[in-house]
Amino acid sequence: MVFQHPMTLHLLLMDLANYSVQIATVILAGSVAPLLLRVRRPDVMLIYRQMLLAACLLLPFLQTWNHPATDSSVTVSMGVGTITQDTSPVRRHLTWEETAALLLSAGMLARLTWLGIGLARLHRYRSHAEALIPLPPVFDALQRRLDVWPSICLSGEVSGPVTFGIGLPVILLPPEFLAMPRGAQEAIACHELTHVRRRDWAAAMIEELVRAVFWFHPAIWWLLGQIQLAREQTVDAQVIRITASPEQYIDTLLTVAGADLAPATLFLRKSHLTQRVSIILKEVSMSKKRLLSSLAAICGALVITARFATLYFPISAPAQEVVKGDANLLHRAPIQYPADAIEKGIQGTVVVEATLDGKGVVTDARVISGPDPLRKAALKSVLDWHYNAQTQSPVQVAVDFKLPEKKPGTIIGSVPTEAPTGRLKRIWAPGISPELREAATSHLPVQAGDLIEPDTLQRARQAVREVDEHLDVRYSGATTNSGEREYSLQVFAVAPMVGQVSNEGPQRIRVGGNVQATMAISAPKPLYPPEAKQARIQGVVRMNVIIGKDGTVLNLQVASGPPELVPASLEAVRQWVYKPTLLNGNPVEVATVVDINYTLSQ
Repeated sequence: MVFQHPMTLHLLLMDLANYSVQIATVILAGSVAPLLLRVRRPDVMLIYRQMLLAACLLLPFLQTWNHPATDSSVTVSMGVGTITQDTSPVRRHLTWEETAALLLSAGMLARLTWLGIGLARLHRYRSHAEALIPLPPVFDALQRRLDVWPSICLSGEVSGPVTFGIGLPVILLPPEFLAMPRGAQEAIACHELTHVRRRDWAAAMIEELVRAVFWFHPAIWWLLGQIQLAREQTVDAQVIRITASPEQYIDTLLTVAGADLAPATLFLRKSHLTQRVSIILKEVSMSKKRLLSSLAAICGALVITARFATLYFPISAPAQEVVKGDANLLHRAPIQYPADAIEKGIQGTVVVEATLDGKGVVTDARVISGPDPLRKAALKSVLDWHYNAQTQSPVQVAVDFKLPEKKPGTIIGSVPTEAPTGRLKRIWAPGISPELREAATSHLPVQAGDLIEPDTLQRARQAVREVDEHLDVRYSGATTNSGEREYSLQVFAVAPMVGQVSNEGPQRIRVGGNVQATMAISAPKPLYPPEAKQARIQGVVRMNVIIGKDGTVLNLQVASGPPELVPASLEAVRQWVYKPTLLNGNPVEVATVVDINYTLSQ
């Protein structure tokens, strides 16, 4: 069964960051292009900027998502025992991903709340307003001319004209409106009725919802402001065509601004006043041929920009795995195929026995059978699985590793069968820390977008091993529809395999914690220190252990863990006894890791 791993919070935040960069790049290019080609017509710029916003929102659906490979190497040294005591739950610290997600959600909720408060305020204004009867002559004539019939009311709670509503639009006017000259009344009435005829309120609401979702993105805020400016400039031009009095309209804009009647209404935003008056005075005109050619050039530039943005800042989809699953399984971590096993052609099924707690969470696991090079990858994943709470414990899991098929145009493994030629599409480094990833990628002799040379792989491998001797690189590539070869370069960590001789000498080998746990003859569990339990201290005590040729513990060193839990752990592990480990028929010492997990369950 092919299983699509759910989108993790970390991957979601990384995709959001890349998506944000894509949006900023497209908006930057989309704002510069009209300036260079001198496209200034308000109605054209309004449609163009709305299409630019739509393109930004549709970017995730207009690109091919990267599907991370699941064959990178992993290192596993997991715990041996889990100690539980009945007590109240203990608080844990939020991860940075959870903190970021909470901040993003809180900001979105705050913007939506602010929008809701604004709508409630408008509703209150409408309920307290009085219908304007009889209508001033300017309204009666303009309503007939424009064929729009909104409710027109006077409200002492607004300082300037306000228009809102879709099905039953409403225009609220301040009492000062009745004292204005006829020319000013006509300008304001025509402006508000034009908004009603264009149904601009619906577009404004959609834009405010976009602003709430992307509250953190300054480029989106800027673009929404430009859309609003272009809309007002478009309405200005239509009003002037209807009233045939640009001087009177400009005087009205300046009068309202001077009287401070409308600090934040559809009729006037002071931040846009200069640009609106300027475009009226310039009387911008452009031939149809030049306009179409300019728009075609702008769209072409945007397509190219969007292509590069999605290429250099790709959005990644969750990995896929091939696993013999269980219907009771609610969530599982991705299973990564060890690179060394792929290179050696090792495949097969690893059977793991998992112990579940009352909530269905895997608390411990051990390998029953399967190829040694594949055991760690299976065990690492199973320890992060979550079953239905009604699932009986323990459960047996069969993880089926199958070598990936060699498709035409794809190179599998660390060394290609022939020197590749083409362009490097991206560089990625899953499964290693951000600091090591940054150090390794900065040392690479090739970057995304560069052409690949025959010795590129060898030079890249040498560069990353100068950073860390456990790092390696490999290609994966394919042929595009246009016939061009594109490659991805993966930086990954290579872990020593079970049975590999360590640097300490041929008489000692390093073995993973869970693998060595299967060799235990006697492993008494440590007692939970009463003082630590009373103080609600929990955590994992990790120890580096040297096991003698006879299976007894020779040496213990604490690597990490709460100090209050260390003495009990040391006292227990010193008594552990293992079966002797044989290498080529001879007993050898073993270097391993033991984790003691102290938890306070409900």
